[in-house]
Amino acid sequence: MVVAITAFYSLLTISRNYDWQDPLVFYKKIIISSPDSFQAHNNLGLQYEFRSEFDKASEEYKKAIAIKPDLLEAHSNLANLYFKMGLLDQAKEEYAIVEKIAPAGKAGEIQNNIGCVYEVEGRLDEALKRYDLALKLDPALSFAHFNIARLNFAHGDLAGASEEILKSLPDIQPDKNNASIIKSYLGSVKAISDGAIFYNDLGVRFAGAGDFADAVKAFLKSLELKPLYADARFNLGLAYWHMGQTRQAVFEFKNCIKADPGHKKVKRFLDEIIYKK
Repeated sequence: MVVAITAFYSLLTISRNYDWQDPLVFYKKIIISSPDSFQAHNNLGLQYEFRSEFDKASEEYKKAIAIKPDLLEAHSNLANLYFKMGLLDQAKEEYAIVEKIAPAGKAGEIQNNIGCVYEVEGRLDEALKRYDLALKLDPALSFAHFNIARLNFAHGDLAGASEEILKSLPDIQPDKNNASIIKSYLGSVKAISDGAIFYNDLGVRFAGAGDFADAVKAFLKSLELKPLYADARFNLGLAYWHMGQTRQAVFEFKNCIKADPGHKKVKRFLDEIIYKK
């Protein structure tokens, strides 16, 4: 169960730092020169978390909190980490702290995350209430729509799930084509689980139908959840390539290699298609 819930839900990390292209050494050097930099400890924790080094991430978040006890980002990140590790009681304790110190603008994100905890506990009605509340507090909270879609799908409501998936991609202009692709994709899977994988695979479906513009948006949504997802980076590059945006495509291919130096598909594409030209 602990392994199963690691990446299933669309948790939202407050002040998430996606500067993943910089090495861990970057933040470590800051800490050496400024050991009381709570933000450096928090960001180093994020880098460890991106790499699934959860124990190290937890240690850095706790160090940040020890330096600045009311640091919202570190408490939120630690709560999310506990959730990913299956430590639900600890996650709820941290979320309770986050609820008290968070500004109104972050209230929706917090309710979304608490909803994820309730869902894993099997309290589905309470989870749905939290997701709905999250959207009332922050209508732009797209990932809450994904979480609601997952609940609809689990109850056999394919149409409702499709509608929520479209809402989770606000940059996509709904039409019969992309709605049909989403519904077809949902009809082919047994469950909606890992959000990053879901949006990546949906992007592949869009691309397969020649809808590269929507594919790009799906791949970008996947990368919001998992910045080091090399396959999503590669697929994003391919979509840009097919759209004639060569420079952006090469940029994403190089990002793919940074995320996974051993990624065979991107190396082959660069060698046989781009560098050969």
